[in-house]
Amino acid sequence: MNNSIGFIGLGLLGTPMAEHILKNNFKLFVWGRNPDKLLPFTKQGAIIADSAQALAEQVDIIILCVTDEIAVEAVLFAEAGILAAKRTGQIIVDHSTILPAAVKPIADKVTASGRHFIDAPVTGGVRGAINSALTIFAGGEAGNLEKVRPILSLYSAKINHMGESGCGQAMKMCNQVMVLNTHILVHEALNFAKYQNLDVNKVLSAFEGSFADSKLLQFMGKAAYGSTPDNIAHIKTFMKDLQLMQATAERVHSKLYITDTTAKLINTLMEKNYGEKELAEIKRLYMDQEL
Repeated sequence: MNNSIGFIGLGLLGTPMAEHILKNNFKLFVWGRNPDKLLPFTKQGAIIADSAQALAEQVDIIILCVTDEIAVEAVLFAEAGILAAKRTGQIIVDHSTILPAAVKPIADKVTASGRHFIDAPVTGGVRGAINSALTIFAGGEAGNLEKVRPILSLYSAKINHMGESGCGQAMKMCNQVMVLNTHILVHEALNFAKYQNLDVNKVLSAFEGSFADSKLLQFMGKAAYGSTPDNIAHIKTFMKDLQLMQATAERVHSKLYITDTTAKLINTLMEKNYGEKELAEIKRLYMDQEL
């Protein structure tokens, strides 16, 4: 492997991830559909490619962090996409969150082109990316993961190899069942406390170290009811993941009773145009005057 890396998808998560790569003296090529997001990276030493294909001609490792399955397929398979490049042998790491069932067909096409594919969705939000504290769930060949592990470690604290292609996304769905439903429980518990005239800060302190405690409870409690900035993700992203979870559950015939209820609650916020709001605004579900 050479010292050149390609990065596509400089959004809320991708930007700090790519910045960590630059800070560690790698030659970074970037490309995206929005030129305005790319310009700040030139000041940090990145090279803007004319297309995904042009980027792929220059590097051995390509990292994707895009919106959805449609975007992943476009970057890979479009006329000027990655697979149109003559250079082969690259390892493509996809940090996007997509359906587990979509991964194998994508991975098979990538492999047939003479390249390697790792599905590697992340959890930890923007704050985790900034602090190099993301958790990665990876699917694909273990040997390929080991080759890119030093790069992924620049912005993550834990890298889990879950199995063959698609297993990374499957684990992300399991993770989201815990995380997204817990978001609702945090707001339900803390609003229940407020209606009983309890001080939320004292409630959070009392929870510390108990079976009810969690990192999410402490962080989101302070973000929604205190002064800690949120900056994890938007409610529309929350809704997208819920829909992926439901689609996956239907495919594998697994029941998600609580998740289905959470999806209905979040859809209420979407209908009230809260999609662009941060996750702390889920508290509006419990404020009768707001919805």
